[in-house]
Amino acid sequence: MAFGERLKELREKTSLTQKELGEKLGISARLVSYYETNKNIPNDPTILNNIASIFSVSLDYLLGGPDTHESKIHQLVKKLTETTKLNKLNWMPFYDDNFNSWVNSFSLNVSSNKSYSKGDEIVHEETFYADYRNGSYVLVRIRNTDNQLYKTALFIYYNNSFVFYASDDNLSILEDLFMAVRNQVLGIETFIDEFLNEDFSKGNSLGVLSTEDEIPF
Repeated sequence: MAFGERLKELREKTSLTQKELGEKLGISARLVSYYETNKNIPNDPTILNNIASIFSVSLDYLLGGPDTHESKIHQLVKKLTETTKLNKLNWMPFYDDNFNSWVNSFSLNVSSNKSYSKGDEIVHEETFYADYRNGSYVLVRIRNTDNQLYKTALFIYYNNSFVFYASDDNLSILEDLFMAVRNQVLGIETFIDEFLNEDFSKGNSLGVLSTEDEIPF
């Protein structure tokens, strides 16, 4: 099912008119009509996140059809992931001794952040940013103190402010980006892959401590 058909189905199930949905989204009824007939697919992450919020569905559900994979929000996350895996985008720890001054202005609890829940806190050691021209992409790892669950959210720092883009609880491909970034910065996945690819069948005991070796802790 294409995006427009899915949007129309959701709107009709909740008995909203195109005008009423447009008022909730801050757009015209005509634009809603364009969306529903697939003449126009929204690329504005705020509109997409608001649609998902109004109908209590995920962005994956809204954008998961074969005709909507080229939505800009998917294109961005996929290209960030691919570029990271090629080591063409340099990610840095968001919180360290040399952080940029704009880090101090970052907050999870902002009205535009659709991923924020009560009890959410930033996992500093797994939060990263990558500068691009006159802005930055910020990948934030979040832990909820109430349910102890983790999620990842993508923000963009541009024109001296942070803009929420998406989170992996409604856009699952963000998890691929997080794993690629964490691997680049921390090297954890590379460490695991080296072990998985190690051939121990020929008596190779590389990395195995003998009883005489000193355990380093």
